[in-house]
Amino acid sequence: MQIYRNEVGIAQFAKGDFEEALKEFADSLGIWQDLGINLNTIRALNNIGSTYFALDELDSAMEAFEEALEIQRSYLIDYFGSKLKQPKERSEALKRALTGVSETLCNMAYVHKASGSSSTARFFMEEALTIHKTLAPGDPTNEIVDLLSLLEPDNVHL
Repeated sequence: MQIYRNEVGIAQFAKGDFEEALKEFADSLGIWQDLGINLNTIRALNNIGSTYFALDELDSAMEAFEEALEIQRSYLIDYFGSKLKQPKERSEALKRALTGVSETLCNMAYVHKASGSSSTARFFMEEALTIHKTLAPGDPTNEIVDLLSLLEPDNVHL
């Protein structure tokens, strides 16, 4: 079934077959865009960006992450402005959405670090950390001294 293309892409990525993973993620993206399902579209874009990062195609990686972040911002504004009425439901959905934004910002930081722009990488990582502190107060990772030490290629989030 086409719904599982994302999982197939993750398996291909794990095997190091980045070209095949990219194909699967792109197919997944098309499906989710056609269905109008933003959360899965965002996931597919982050996976595409991570795959381009693994292929050292940094401009393409950044484009995918920027598109994901744009959809996430619109989603937050539209969705939380009108659709959820129950406070508990709203709170959990907001946490999930903000976690996704934080992961996308981290991914953007990795690309900037790899591009040689440590100050921009630090900016994106600090933004991600600010969100994380809000979502998980008291978490020991909130005490990170050198944010750039987190910017290793293995830390890109799929």
